[in-house]
Amino acid sequence: MIESEVKLRFDSYEAARQAVETAGGRLVRSSRVQHDRFFDTRDGALRAAASVVRLRREPGVATLTFKGPPLGGPVKSREEIE
Repeated sequence: MIESEVKLRFDSYEAARQAVETAGGRLVRSSRVQHDRFFDTRDGALRAAASVVRLRREPGVATLTFKGPPLGGPVKSREEIE
């Protein structure tokens, strides 16, 4: 799968919420807690390749994800394997 993401900066949480609602978004899930740990080889081969392995923990579930190097383009896109 190719993951594409855009990160936008807002002056406040409220300003971000209003922008999402103005664009037609709606709340589908309240806040949640995630714990992420990132892993690499001893020699830093993943970082050198602009890649990462992430272990994400949320209540009741853990997900291991490989994120490949950025593909280039107007938004950040990269291969993601869970």
